[in-house]
Amino acid sequence: MIGIGSPQKASDHGKPSWAKFDILKSIQGWVGARLTVNPDTVDRLSSGVRLLHERGINQFLIGLNMDVEWSEEKSNIWVEVMEKVRHYYVDQKINGSPIRINEFDETLTDIRNNSAGKWGCDAGRTRLAVSCSGDLYPCSRFVSPFPGVEDRYRLGNVFEGITNLAAHAELLDATDQNRPICRSCEYKDYCTGPCAASSFHITGDIHTPQPINCVFTWLRVTHLEKSLQD
Repeated sequence: MIGIGSPQKASDHGKPSWAKFDILKSIQGWVGARLTVNPDTVDRLSSGVRLLHERGINQFLIGLNMDVEWSEEKSNIWVEVMEKVRHYYVDQKINGSPIRINEFDETLTDIRNNSAGKWGCDAGRTRLAVSCSGDLYPCSRFVSPFPGVEDRYRLGNVFEGITNLAAHAELLDATDQNRPICRSCEYKDYCTGPCAASSFHITGDIHTPQPINCVFTWLRVTHLEKSLQD
């Protein structure tokens, strides 16, 4: 899996960056790419997927930048372009083209089995990050990405272990008591919640997702249903 930035950008040697990709493609037949979508580039996602697939990329993992705020307008654009991506994906599959888009390849049963009754990531549960000064954090994204995160979720240090028991308990809490917004959601069994660090940055609470995360879950489930019906 490779990350794609700007395929048309020239390298230091004056050659398009596609030249290196073509070498990779000649050696490795199946190539995947991670696409991270930002509000200011979301309108180009559909054309970007088409371009990359035509250039030889076979598999796509499409994710949203959850560290920035998404307006209602940009969220609506996200829905529209993902519909275009879905149609392109279905057409290519029907024609036998070698393509996979993770968001449309999982079945609803798979998503539900992997998500129902679960909440949160592994931050502070099965993983820790250690800063240069020896302080412990739930994961690397908590070390110093956003104001307020570092102080509140510093769990301890390598000499004393975990001493911030309140913050640690908050991370371990997988019940729905801290996320009333999710209790009545009809898609809650298909969602394990967003990145805790991103949620804190955008909403001020690790348990409260920003709206675009809910849009993403809704889109994934409803459009997957459409794909299975096509």
